[in-house]
Amino acid sequence: DQWDTGQEPYVRTVLEAELREITVTSIPAYPDSGVEIARRSLTAAKPPAVKDFDRWLQLAEVE
Repeated sequence: DQWDTGQEPYVRTVLEAELREITVTSIPAYPDSGVEIARRSLTAAKPPAVKDFDRWLQLAEVE
């Protein structure tokens, strides 16, 4: 995949995928389903800025 972070919202382009099943649903089949994979991919493409990381530490109450 690749990310275009030069616009809002960011645009993720999936360059290759192997689809085994396609289903449209408003309720995921698995409770742990979500956008975590997309977030991990975005973080790899554009690491958070230092100020964002400092804010994350503050919110997590890490000293």
